[in-house]
Amino acid sequence: MDIATVDYWANAGGSYLHRASPTAKLMAAALGLAAVIVVFNLFLVATVFVLVVALAWRAGIPVRKLILISLYPGVFALLFAMAQFHGDFIIPGTTIAKAVGAASVVVLLIATTPYPRLFAALRPVLPGFIVEVLYVTYRSVFILLGVLSDALIAVRLRGGFTGRALGRRLQGAAVALAVATLRSFEISERTYAVMQMRGYSGRISGEASGGLHLRDVPLVGAAAAVAGQAFLFRYEWRALNPFSWAPFAAALLVLAVAMLVPRAAVAGGRERPVSEMLRGDAQ
Repeated sequence: MDIATVDYWANAGGSYLHRASPTAKLMAAALGLAAVIVVFNLFLVATVFVLVVALAWRAGIPVRKLILISLYPGVFALLFAMAQFHGDFIIPGTTIAKAVGAASVVVLLIATTPYPRLFAALRPVLPGFIVEVLYVTYRSVFILLGVLSDALIAVRLRGGFTGRALGRRLQGAAVALAVATLRSFEISERTYAVMQMRGYSGRISGEASGGLHLRDVPLVGAAAAVAGQAFLFRYEWRALNPFSWAPFAAALLVLAVAMLVPRAAVAGGRERPVSEMLRGDAQ
């Protein structure tokens, strides 16, 4: 998973979803996760996933990459799904779909919200110490990725990955990982010393999260409708299960409309999909 790319999506986009307040997106994500958790119907879980794909498309996020990242938890859920298999694929398939659906909601959240604003929005609901730890940890990930990349390049230049012997390749990878680990301790000590010199006293001053705005009402309202529908199907499943295909069909219709309507029309021609930005930077 390329965390740096996901962070670039969050900072470079200009869609409606990018401009929505972090508080609204956290509320919508929580409602989406609740919808995935409470239902045990494959159609309803797939409904949430399809809606996430539609939102990602409108936000200009590369849908294929978002889906691939969301599939990672599905690999681990496969172990639980295998234990649930008793000749019927519905229950194991629903287990995997719930993992992928929940992951897609979280990936869309972090792909459209810069992490300083996201952590600032968490301050009212989490202890300050936890927020500071999350903030520093997230920032350190990018530094450690660079350190590990440099270590791998150094080992490769010295012939650490030459030849077909598996033992030699594993030894080279172990050396690179050891160098990156030692370097990470050094960086953490230096970072803490710099923070103390700059007056760190247990709180990192971040930007304000901002409250809810009128433009956030459609996002939160749609998420609330999806969650309400999920709870309704959960507690009235005997009567409503035969009609569980209807929300899924409606989600497919939403996805079709989202893909057919030009994305530039949403922002009056000012919106530029992030996938195009990435291609432009690569050139």
